[in-house]
Amino acid sequence: MNTAHFRADVSGVVAEPPNALHIQSPPGAAWSTINVAEAVPGVMTPLTASAWGPACEMCIRESFYGIGALNKQLRKISSDPETCVTAPFYGRMAARVDFLCKIGDLVPGQNGGSIARDVFGFVPPGYVSNPSYKRLPVVATRYPRTLWSTTKLVRRQRVETDRWWRREIAATPSMNLGQAQRLLKQAVPHFQRMIADHSTLVV
Repeated sequence: MNTAHFRADVSGVVAEPPNALHIQSPPGAAWSTINVAEAVPGVMTPLTASAWGPACEMCIRESFYGIGALNKQLRKISSDPETCVTAPFYGRMAARVDFLCKIGDLVPGQNGGSIARDVFGFVPPGYVSNPSYKRLPVVATRYPRTLWSTTKLVRRQRVETDRWWRREIAATPSMNLGQAQRLLKQAVPHFQRMIADHSTLVV
């Protein structure tokens, strides 16, 4: 498995047109393929990137929102590379470590540097943790409720998704192009939602 850590240096780089498989990183951002490469191994196709890109972004934001560490504003997914938590580089998905460090500082009793070291094996050069307890009241209220409800939700999703998958797969040989496209449009948001819910349980 190929994994990497890298820090962006975009000085003097000419802006490129939008690309589903590669972005131009904000200056100085620190990225890693650790853990992300296990979920999305190898080089993605544009179709894979269109499903996994939003899913990766969504699962991180939804997970930390679910436990109360993120507010509604930070929960929102933006297409602006400056605020992306995950992004593709030459077809490989990576996570923005410095951004996750800042999120980690918002988890009461934790700090971003320790989380980065545990998850990615390194702390971005120059990063200094600034742990905060300002989200403690929200976390204390939301986290137990989220954990309990999401556990039940994931168990129900497993049964419902298995039933749905078996039904649709059995029907695919007789589908025309339009029907297959409609099925894909239904499957992608379903997949992304499930990834986010499952991720909440392991934060």
